[in-house]
Amino acid sequence: MKKITLIVSAGLFCCFGFAQSFLSPVTSPIEGVKLGKESDIKISLADKRPTNSSVQGSSSYWLNYAYANDQNIGPGVSVANFNYLFWDSLPLVKFGSVYDHPWINNLGDVLDVSSSVFSGAISGYNMNKSSAYTLDSMGVEYAYVRNFSDGDAVDTLVVQLYNNSTSANMPTYYFTKQQANYGQDTVFFKAQKYTYSNNSANAVGVVTIKVPLTKADTAIKQTRFKYFNTNAFAVPAGKLLAVAVTFKPGYSYALNDTLKNIFNFVSYEEQGSGSGASAGLGTFPVYYTCGVAKVSTCDWNVSSIVRNSERYNESGNSWNGLFVPSYAFVQKYAFEHHSFSYKVTPTNVGINDVSLDKVTVQNIPNPFNDNTYISYELVEGANVTLEIFDLTGKKVQTINEGRKFAGSHNIQFNGGNLQAGVYFYTLTAGETRVTKRMTLVK
Repeated sequence: MKKITLIVSAGLFCCFGFAQSFLSPVTSPIEGVKLGKESDIKISLADKRPTNSSVQGSSSYWLNYAYANDQNIGPGVSVANFNYLFWDSLPLVKFGSVYDHPWINNLGDVLDVSSSVFSGAISGYNMNKSSAYTLDSMGVEYAYVRNFSDGDAVDTLVVQLYNNSTSANMPTYYFTKQQANYGQDTVFFKAQKYTYSNNSANAVGVVTIKVPLTKADTAIKQTRFKYFNTNAFAVPAGKLLAVAVTFKPGYSYALNDTLKNIFNFVSYEEQGSGSGASAGLGTFPVYYTCGVAKVSTCDWNVSSIVRNSERYNESGNSWNGLFVPSYAFVQKYAFEHHSFSYKVTPTNVGINDVSLDKVTVQNIPNPFNDNTYISYELVEGANVTLEIFDLTGKKVQTINEGRKFAGSHNIQFNGGNLQAGVYFYTLTAGETRVTKRMTLVK
């Protein structure tokens, strides 16, 4: 058994031991088949959301962390999973050849638009920690089967939106001693709080949107995205967006009724399927350095679930009152990143443009073999530092350029002592930080 320590940043702590296959209570008789994919549903990384190019002209972006991260790691590496999403656990659903109660009752997701995942995947992406924005619309990837005899019955996706302008909305936690083989001892994440009595996010300023699902939304052979308007939900500069999603049927049901209308959500294992460190893939998520004092390794883009244990506030369950993040799934991170797409529009574009116009950065050649030149141009003088990170978020090199005058400059970077792969470099010039992606080949 691998043991994880969960620590609250405020100083309180408690310890949890998780079996490596921990995905729901170990008493469940069908645990092993709950992650299987039905053979008649096709789930792939084919991009069904609007492309970034269709909205960039209006300074908007479609962001899907699962898709962007797959592009950074290497297209086709991520593995898709799906599972039932249902409001409670009363009815029965089919897992392979066995019927049992649904065990995932709510989905959580945190979005950090400043992540280098997006700048590495989207050409010209210019959102950072100083970016305020509105969430204009959203999409949820799904499979949806309707068998209820009343074809006009309307099911509902219940979507909750909020941000952490109130800091208590998303407390910071961290796991320790989780991936020593990666050279990282601590990973930070933002937790979403949960209220079991009404199966809702527990936060200040929550906006609830009810999205109808009708017969026209049926998706049986291939997953689709359900898009809906989010009424320009505002996220202030430096803050994070949080989302909670659940599914409620439009008809009545009783204990042990076989569920008629079925909704499946889609999530990705970002480094493929696997079973433990020896497999190489499907072990740990990719963590990125946040650049915040005393927070060296974190991933604010974290997806979570509410299981039956939290839904019913079961006695002795250490996760009561919280969505359970993917980091709790020590082995086979099947639900690392839910496939949610967000259309965001920066609202302080003028401020960002002035800041970003102070420095332009590119590296040539890219991809490169051992040597590349990182060229940058300053509008005004500034102290310049270049930092190189690998895909785990580990800093592999720092180059201090010192004070540089306005004009063009070059930094020769030699990656001869590094392994081939994708790296991120962050150039800091005064108060401006620009992160770009580069690929080292051998």
